[in-house]
Amino acid sequence: MNNKLMDSFIASNKVIRHELGSTAADILAELNSKYTFWDNKNQLLNRGGALYFFTSLNDLRSETGYSKNVISKHIKILKEHGLVKSIQQGLNKPNLYSINKNEINCFITKHENSFKDWQRIVREVKLYSLSNINKGVNDISGITNKEIQESSNKCTTNNLYTNNKSTKNFITNRASSVNEFYLSNKLEDIIDNIRSCTEKQKEKGTTSLFEFLCSIVPYFEGFIMSEKDKALLVAIVDSEIEVHKFSSRIISNAININERQKNARFGNLFVGVKEMVTNYNNLF
Repeated sequence: MNNKLMDSFIASNKVIRHELGSTAADILAELNSKYTFWDNKNQLLNRGGALYFFTSLNDLRSETGYSKNVISKHIKILKEHGLVKSIQQGLNKPNLYSINKNEINCFITKHENSFKDWQRIVREVKLYSLSNINKGVNDISGITNKEIQESSNKCTTNNLYTNNKSTKNFITNRASSVNEFYLSNKLEDIIDNIRSCTEKQKEKGTTSLFEFLCSIVPYFEGFIMSEKDKALLVAIVDSEIEVHKFSSRIISNAININERQKNARFGNLFVGVKEMVTNYNNLF
């Protein structure tokens, strides 16, 4: 294999990955790489005191693998945090981009302690074998096939948001804190994958997300995704908030529903999340 390709890694910063998400961090790393390349050639362009370089969305897509919509969305995030600047060149011309290295360093310094705290928490979580993890997921998603069938027969769904609820109240199998960390990571993986896929694939991914959320709450067996459910999930997936900041909240809500501390409504999975997600309230 070509040694150049073997060395073609996207080395994104860990703190930025934690705060802004892996996609934004990857795109920033690629922009920084291009900045360095043109800087070494002394071909950066001075515009208003900042140094810029040319690159197109197609070029960034070819280097990162992300769709142009995903790239545009995350460049906007980077710009909002002052890490990147851009100048539109007009029709059929590539944009100019500038990397603000001082702001990047300040951003990393500002969030470094938060990242280290998160690392410490993750490392202290007790590790379970794959067999125990799978067992835990099975416990959550619903006991025996016979019991699942019985619960489906007793489940009522009228396909309306927050009216999607079950009258079943005899289930004793519950999600536990043992599974919470694993399920949060699983949820993050699902949403990150949807965010990175093409628009054509996103609908299938949203359905998979709905099925996953229903699988971890036995009360939701037999639920069918309504248009309002779908709109809610799309708004969460399309939001700019990093997944790790709300994934644990959703799983915690699922546990509370299983333990009857919250009503068995699909919308109750997102209690506390709506304040985090842009335009969530517009769905009501």
